[in-house]
Amino acid sequence: ELNITDPSHEYLFEPSPSEVLDVMLPRLVESQIYQALLESSASEHSARMLAMRTASDSAEEMIDSLTLSYNQARQAG
Repeated sequence: ELNITDPSHEYLFEPSPSEVLDVMLPRLVESQIYQALLESSASEHSARMLAMRTASDSAEEMIDSLTLSYNQARQAG
C-alpha cells in the first residue's frame, strides 16, 4: 500500500521555491510595467488617430459647405 505521507515519496525541487521566487518576482514586475507602458502607448496612438479622423471629417464637411457657397455665389452673380 502506498503511503503518501512517507518521506521517501517527497519530491526534491531544485532550485528551491524561494530561489525561483527571487528570480521570477522581479521579472513579473518588469513584465507588468512593460505591459502598462505598451498599453499607454497604444492608447495614445488610438486617441491621436481618432483626433485626426475627426479633423479630416470636419475638413471635408467644411470643403463641401464652402464649395456649395462658392457655386451659389458664382451662379447668382
